[in-house]
Amino acid sequence: MIPLLLAGSLALAAPVPKDLKKKYPPDPERLLGAWEIVVNEDNGRPKAEPKVVVWTFTDGNMHSSSGGTNWKITLDGDQAPKHIDIGNYKGVYEFDGDKLTIVYAAGAGRPAEIKSAAGNYFVTLVKAKDQPER
Repeated sequence: MIPLLLAGSLALAAPVPKDLKKKYPPDPERLLGAWEIVVNEDNGRPKAEPKVVVWTFTDGNMHSSSGGTNWKITLDGDQAPKHIDIGNYKGVYEFDGDKLTIVYAAGAGRPAEIKSAAGNYFVTLVKAKDQPER
């Protein structure tokens, strides 16, 4: 019986793999930098982009390389799902490792979940190659 208990306690004390230990900074800091859009959908359908589109986030702002637009950004990470406002667009977001997914409504409402659907814009971004991971 004692060998079984000892073996069980050693298994619980095993080191955690590095991938699971990876810590990320708070969302506002993690968002900073340039991100390339890898999935871009409008109303649940893929949206063709003629070139690579990069969204660059600075403190409280976002600049899109597509059309050169600038938007004020606000985050509320205390909500589930987390809230993001891009200008007047209400959205939700999530980080998944090195990916960022944002879903924002075409109308006045805020999407209830992170999925591609009619009435929403859905984008998945990855940190631009020349940007450090945060």
